Amino acid sequence: MKCVLLISVCSLLIATASITYDEYNVLQQTIFAAHAMGSEDVEDLTKPPYKIDKPVSVDISKLSLANKTLFYPLMLHAVFNLTRYKTSNLFSITDKTGYHIKFMLTLKANPRNLNEFILKSDSFSNKTISFRKKMNLINKWTNVSFYIQHDKVSFWLDCEKREPDLEGSGLVFHDIDLNDDYQVHLSDAVHPFHGQIQDIKIFVGAEESIIDNICKSAGKPPGGYGGPIAASLIAERPVSGEFSFLFF
Repeated sequence: MKCVLLISVCSLLIATASITYDEYNVLQQTIFAAHAMGSEDVEDLTKPPYKIDKPVSVDISKLSLANKTLFYPLMLHAVFNLTRYKTSNLFSITDKTGYHIKFMLTLKANPRNLNEFILKSDSFSNKTISFRKKMNLINKWTNVSFYIQHDKVSFWLDCEKREPDLEGSGLVFHDIDLNDDYQVHLSDAVHPFHGQIQDIKIFVGAEESIIDNICKSAGKPPGGYGGPIAASLIAERPVSGEFSFLFF
């Protein structure tokens, strides 16, 4: 009996240790793709933050997300500095018409600091989920993470979990299948993002504790979260243009 129990415990430990997840560096891959033609300074491109002057669009077939399925648990992580009070689409995955939204992160900031962080997806039962927080978003580094399970979404802001989780009310998340007909966008023409982006990543199959690991291991942007942007960064590494034929 002891031998059987020991074997079972060891098997469980091995299974736990072998848990893996997929990580997609959306920002890095999109920036690389957008600069792949005509740029020789690849080393410089590996150093965010990046200033977004105009919307950037890349065919998903050129990125590692192509033909992948985003299933729960799913996490979207982003670090950014917003420089204008307005509604801004920071990142999205849509079809080529832009009408069918597979995944989108929208920010609503106003001068009264009543801000809203919105996730949109055709794969949510109610299409849109949002979290509100009264804080200053302008000219400050902000770190957000959405941890999505089948019927619950957790929200982390500047590496602190914000309660309560969003659940109930018929909230159900369905898998997101990404085929070659989709595009990845940084900003867009309808609700352009103005500012700098430090990081956008998607994690598939990861435990929620990964958010703590990211916050501990990743270097904070200049000034730290909630800190002011260095004036020199505003003019660095502008990214603009629309590319649909580049490979990374």
